[in-house]
This record gives sequence, C-alpha cells and structure tokens, in this order.
Amino acid sequence: MSTTDTAGPAGPGDLGDSAVVGVLDAPVDKALTVDWSLIPDAQLVEAAERVAVVSAKVDALRTQIAGAVAGSGVWAEQEFGTPAALLRSLVPNRHHDRASNDVGRSARLAKMPIVAAAFNAGLVTVDHVRLLGQCLDARFEGAFEAFEEELVGYGIELAYREFKGLIEQWKTWVDEASATDRELKDDKAREVYLARSFNNRGILTGTLTPVARSVVGNELRRLEGKLFAQDWAQAVARLGEGNVTKHDLKRTTAQRRHDAMVWMAMRSAVTDAGPEGPDPLVRVHTTEADMVAALEQDAGLEPEKPHYSKSMCELSDGTPVSRRKLTRLLIRARVKRLVYGPKGEVIDSGRSARLFSKAQREAIIDRDRVCDCGCGLPGWLCEIDHVMEWRDGGRTDIANGRPHCHTSHLFKTVNRNRHGPPNTTGPPDPPTSPDPPDSPDPPQRE
Repeated sequence: MSTTDTAGPAGPGDLGDSAVVGVLDAPVDKALTVDWSLIPDAQLVEAAERVAVVSAKVDALRTQIAGAVAGSGVWAEQEFGTPAALLRSLVPNRHHDRASNDVGRSARLAKMPIVAAAFNAGLVTVDHVRLLGQCLDARFEGAFEAFEEELVGYGIELAYREFKGLIEQWKTWVDEASATDRELKDDKAREVYLARSFNNRGILTGTLTPVARSVVGNELRRLEGKLFAQDWAQAVARLGEGNVTKHDLKRTTAQRRHDAMVWMAMRSAVTDAGPEGPDPLVRVHTTEADMVAALEQDAGLEPEKPHYSKSMCELSDGTPVSRRKLTRLLIRARVKRLVYGPKGEVIDSGRSARLFSKAQREAIIDRDRVCDCGCGLPGWLCEIDHVMEWRDGGRTDIANGRPHCHTSHLFKTVNRNRHGPPNTTGPPDPPTSPDPPDSPDPPQRE
C-alpha cells in the first residue's frame, strides 16, 4: 500500500486559539447550504463518492479527539468516571455505545499505525478498523504486525463483505489449533430438546453447530418463502392486486416457520436418505494452491507462515469454516465446477428464453453471492432479475442477470410500470404474475 507524505498534525499555534475549534464547522456548514437536488447527475455521483470519504475522515477525527480526551485527564478533572462518560454527556441523544467505541478504537489504532494512516485518509472505515482490531487478540501472538500492510491493502481493494471473510480466514489460519478446538466445542454443545407443555404443546430448545445452523436455517428460509408466496397469492385473490400488506396474510412469519419445520419433518419421513442425511451446501471460492495448502495442513505438514488468500472458504450463508473442516466436508461432497469464459459468461441464451435456466441461475449466484441491492440476503434466496428487463430488449444471459431480493425486485418492477422503460415514452406493459409457489426454484418475476 502506497502512502502520500502530508504535513504533520496542526497544533493550536498553527490555527490560532480561536480557530482551532471553529475550523471543524466551516466546510460542513457551507456544504449544507447547497441544494443538491439541482446538481447535474455526474457531479451528484461524484459528490456522493466524496461525501463517503469525508464521512470516513470525520469518523477518524472523532476517534482522534476521543483518544486525546482519554489521554488528557480532563474527564477526571470534571468528575466523570470514564472518558466515554464525558463524551456521552456532550451529545446526550447519541447512542450510548458510540463514545465507548471511539475511545476503544483510538487505543487500538495506537497499536496499528498503518491502519491509522489509512483510516485518517478515508481509505478504510470504522468497520474495517473494528475487524482489523480483532487481529490484535493475544491468541494470535503478535502475528498481525507482519501482515498489517497487506491486510490494509485488501481492506482498500475488496468489497467489505469479501474483506470480512478474508479476515476470518486469516484468523483461522493463524490460529488453526484454536479453530479445531472451537469445532470440537461446537460438536459437544450440540443438543435439541422437544418438551411437552400445557395443552400438549411442544417447546423446542437447543443449540446447533455452525454447519447444522446453516443447513437447517437455509432450508427453513426456503420453505418459509414458499409458504409466504402461497399466503400472498391467497390474499391477492381475496383482496385484489395492490391491496395486500403483510397484515392481511393468514400466518405470521413465526407461524410460517413453524409450518415449514413440520413440512421438513413430513418430507424427511418419506425419504431414505439415512441418518447422515444429504450433504450440506458449501460454496467455496478457492484456488488449487489453497486446496493444496489445506490438504497439506490436514496431513500435519504445517506451513512456515499462515497461508491465506482472497478466495473464500465458507458455507452458503456466509459462515466461515476452517480449511481443515472443509477437507472433511469434501470427503462426502458432490463437486460442481463452473468455468467462466474470458468475459465472465458461462451460458448465453440470447433472447430465446424468457427466464434464466438453472445453470445460469447457479452461475449468477456463484458470481454475486448476495442480493445486488445491498441488503445482504444470500443469493440462493433471491430472484434472478434482468438488469435490462426482457420487455425492454434485455438478454437472458449471465452478464444481464443479478440476484435481487423480492422487495428490491418488486420495487424495480413497480417503478418500471409507473414510469415506463428508460428513454421511452410508450405505455408500460402490465406486470406478469409470479410463478406458482410449488416450483422447484424461488419465483422469478420481471
């Protein structure tokens, strides 16, 4: 990571005693006088990008001031129990954890000079600092110092979700023995109780391992989504399209989850999968070098230094798993390989097909992994949407497909119906009805 030399921090003598505090207000006050709705689109996008950087710098400034307050002792002179207590008193309507986080962050940054420099430059955010601060834990025995510059570079380069996964991978590789201990503890802690309560009701409690939580949780959400589609279709038939809210559905989310669990048990009763059941879904973005390193470590050949990379090693819902755990899962796995072309396309159906095929859907989910709107919903729970809609000439291919949660997909469709296709003035087409809830894949709407 390259840095640019800048002037050192200013003291009161550089700005003047009367200006040292007032300098904080002037730029923001001036920016707030601008009517941003009148700014041209190109400049508005640039302004949004700049304000994100400025926001990160303001977080860094707030952290610096919190650290200075903690080090000055002014909080004790004013008879506050902690520096955070003084900071909380200054803005009483702010979330009470904010001041404590600022003080703690300043202490961690004192041990991470490269992170602090990137934070002050607006290149990383408070969320990056929090993740990187976890690498200072004593169980890593000071390994972070050797990797600090490289990890900060990844923090600047990668999307936050990918960076979070990389940090989890780094911690696992540095402390592989601890990861194995955690997996053993997870196995010992697994338990489920189904007790009979009053009126013969059942009380379900227990603890699942991370893999079991992913498998059971994913299937519960999938079946609950099908039941939601059924409830919604019944409400639409009763009240009419456009008149339905969640309060008109016959079941709550918790009730649908209950029914989904019963559905799971009924389906299990008629299968012959055996006590082991089907293998859990594990999506892995990895390389040959990563797998070789994992197999060597599983065989007892420890590397000279912790190995990690940008490739992912996690369950389909984003839960990180150790490389050693992965090799055990792969023993029973059915491997599916997706090969991308030079432009990233896997399949190109042109306009001969209206809906994305199963292979296209898997390729899009494998590429994007989560909802394109930023809500974080796993891609396999999303609907695959045309970036340029089919009725506007969009192609049914990988490049024109994105995973969208139902809410963002519906908003896009409603907006298209109200305002027409981009750069056209013709009347909007009527919306198409969703696929029946019993279809094997989640419904796709356009």
